[in-house]
Parts: sequence; C-alpha cells; structure tokens
Amino acid sequence: MQRAPSRPQDTVVVRPLESLAIPILRADVVWELILGAGLVLTAVESVMRPLGSAALQPGFIPVIVGVACLALGGFLVYASRQPPAEAAAVCRPLAVANLGAAAVAVALVIAFSGAGHLYIAALAIASTICAIFAAAQWTVSQPARRPDAAH
Repeated sequence: MQRAPSRPQDTVVVRPLESLAIPILRADVVWELILGAGLVLTAVESVMRPLGSAALQPGFIPVIVGVACLALGGFLVYASRQPPAEAAAVCRPLAVANLGAAAVAVALVIAFSGAGHLYIAALAIASTICAIFAAAQWTVSQPARRPDAAH
C-alpha cells in the first residue's frame, strides 16, 4: 500500500541563535534608555552648559527622538519577555531600524563636523553601538539554512 504524498505542514522557522535574542533585546533596552535620556537632556541648557556645549536647537527635535527611544525601550521590555522564537522575530525589523539609526548618526557627524567635540563623540559612539546591535539582532533573526538549499 502506497502512502499518499504528505501535504505541507505549517512551516516552522528554526533560528539556531534565537536563544540569544532575549539577552540582546535586554541589552538594547538599556541602550535605548541611555540614548533616550541623553537626547532629552541635550535640549536642556543647564545640563549642557557645564559640559561645555550649548543645548541643541530647536530643542523639540532631540526631545521627540529621545521620547521615541524611551517608548521603544518599553516595547523591547515587552518583547524580551516573550518566548525566544517571538523575540528573535522582533529582532529582524529592529536590526533594520538600528542600522538606519547608525546611518543617520554617521550622516550627522559628516554634516555637522564643526558642532563641537562632545556632540561628535556622542554621535560616533551612538552610531557604533547602533551598528553593533543591528548586526547582533540580524544574526539572531536568521533562519537556519537547509543543507540542500541552493545558494
């Protein structure tokens, strides 16, 4: 007796590094909180003057971006409490967002190279950290390759 060809079952995505998604998301929570708070504080003259820099103008722009980072940090707390497969699925779009943030930071360094050492250093550090998170999040979100799959 021959068996009927099996019908395709629900495809399960296997990500070999998905167990790392939760620690990466938790580390990103810390980064988003630091970045968000730092951006909000750059609009406050009394904070920036002792550091030898002027507050960013117009002040509402870093505040809006900073609040968005803080909100993203809140979402990442939620995402980091999900099962590893769901946390890894969140990492792919997050990796793209972090890569975009790194690119924007590099563009700002180039565009405002005379802005002052504090801001240039902060942008350089931020772009590097965002790029590291982008690489880590992209890596953990990758599905396993089948050996028989053509490259």
